[in-house]
Amino acid sequence: MPLFRDLLGGDRRDLGIDTLTAPEPGGVADSDPENIFASIGVDRVEAARKTLGYLSSGGAEQPFITLARGFTVDRALGYHDYKFTEAAFENASAMGSPWRERYLAASTLYLNGPADRPNEVAARARALLASRS
Repeated sequence: MPLFRDLLGGDRRDLGIDTLTAPEPGGVADSDPENIFASIGVDRVEAARKTLGYLSSGGAEQPFITLARGFTVDRALGYHDYKFTEAAFENASAMGSPWRERYLAASTLYLNGPADRPNEVAARARALLASRS
């Protein structure tokens, strides 16, 4: 995680897994994985905070993980995206609360989201599969 954190640069290097804070409880939209991933393209730190809030308040991990995997396939630009995503989920599965939630929230800083450039190979494969149905 520190290596990937350093790749993000700037003020994000000062973030700590133990000092990340969840946003104040807000509306339903803030506790929705779709909203969390939409935030990635705008402010990754805020997306991490929303993830912490969502998971800490009892939000289900599986919809978050499923969405992250989907964006990894659709938006990955290299094998490190896959390696990071799966390693983060595997590591988190061995952790207990509250570190599990914090670890998954920190991973949001390096996950792909809907604003990331689509993977051309995945888009072509999807188009070919759609044309055959």
